[in-house]
Amino acid sequence: MPIGYHFTVEDHLVGLSKLLSCATCSVLWLWTTTSLAANDNSQAHLRHYLFEVAGFDGADLKTLRSKPVVRELEVNDKSRGLALVAAVKIDASRQDFLAATEELEDLFGGKDVLQFGRFSNPPVLADLAALQIPQEDIEVLAKCKLAECKFKLGKTGLEAASKFDWGKPDAGPRFTALVREGIIDYLNAYRAEGNSALIEYADKSTPFKLVDGFRHLLGEAKYFHKLAPELADYLLAFPDERPEGAQDAFYWSVTETGYRPTTVLGHLVVYQTPQLPIAPIYLVIKQIYASHYFGARLTGIAFVEEKNDPQLTGNYLVGVDRVLFDDKLGRFKRGMLSGSLLKRVASRLEEIRGRIEQVRPLEVFRDHRPPRPRISRLAPTYTPGERSMRPRSQGQSKRVGHRAFRQSGFAMLRWPPRKTTGLGHPCDVVRLCTEANSGLGFNPLFSPSFCLGSLLAKAN
Repeated sequence: MPIGYHFTVEDHLVGLSKLLSCATCSVLWLWTTTSLAANDNSQAHLRHYLFEVAGFDGADLKTLRSKPVVRELEVNDKSRGLALVAAVKIDASRQDFLAATEELEDLFGGKDVLQFGRFSNPPVLADLAALQIPQEDIEVLAKCKLAECKFKLGKTGLEAASKFDWGKPDAGPRFTALVREGIIDYLNAYRAEGNSALIEYADKSTPFKLVDGFRHLLGEAKYFHKLAPELADYLLAFPDERPEGAQDAFYWSVTETGYRPTTVLGHLVVYQTPQLPIAPIYLVIKQIYASHYFGARLTGIAFVEEKNDPQLTGNYLVGVDRVLFDDKLGRFKRGMLSGSLLKRVASRLEEIRGRIEQVRPLEVFRDHRPPRPRISRLAPTYTPGERSMRPRSQGQSKRVGHRAFRQSGFAMLRWPPRKTTGLGHPCDVVRLCTEANSGLGFNPLFSPSFCLGSLLAKAN
């Protein structure tokens, strides 16, 4: 584990785990503020944050209603650091957001997430049963030496890797077993001792303490200290000074972040101020280890309700990703990485929004804005308790366009339905609809959600 700790360094190597797209001391947090109608002057307006801090303009406000807008923030040293802020409007409630945080795999899973797992309380080896060290990393570790390695480890871990017998056929599985044990030891040390137990990377000629990188990034996040000082203090003082309303969770993941997959351990904190029921909800992930690329990283998302500004009224997700690279970058390489991360932040925020909106119970929404075909389907208006659907108007086409769709009093039905509906796989729904509605005068296979609405209407 970290330098100077009694845990087996081989296990220490294990301190790998990648969440989302966070790497190393990644603290995923969502800070943004909503113009709270409460008597709390410390909460800044969402408009102020987006315009004055993030550099958004009027055109961006229109864009974020349909897709994420990402901007780069100023950092002290551009050769080592990068900070991005992203925002998008979300068609979901506070309760939907909190419910989504209960299912981390659903919330953070994505095309770039190769492996993911959540730790029990207390952590046990079974939590890491699915963890497999990528073959690319096994090949790199076999060549590692102290201060000369392309895999981020502490001094003890590097010494253990250099002494490990890599010549045997089962070297990979044996080393993976050591890593799993090391992760449990490392995580237990962090849970008991806090930041003092964090690793000191020794893969380069100059050792680097993760806690120093974390403090550096948190120090640059001045607006976060203003919005949620008690949460910022908790991240620094963990496990002490836990604020009321904060909930902790720990997870591991392996994620595609560049040339090699990155393994990470993450400390997640969900926090909302109990005294202010409409204050932002912060989801913070403090990354306590990453195997590649980052000396430290703080990334995040906040659920924000804006009720006072007529141009911004609604609910928003605002994410901030702060990165400290593990080495200085030239202008060209930094430009490539920043461009890649910018696209990744935008796509990840869009994925998270889609998952939160789809986690809601199956329900029908009046079409107050153009539907997003990617996550919506057309369906007839349906009111729980009714035993029949609203009939089509005379002469209305079976294949209704968006305009005719609105004029006919139809609405949108979110897809997929919540797991608890018991409807099973979409293919089963289509099959059931085919059997139940074969004589209704339309082709159920043409519009699965239309068919689903009919099926639900009959069931009730």
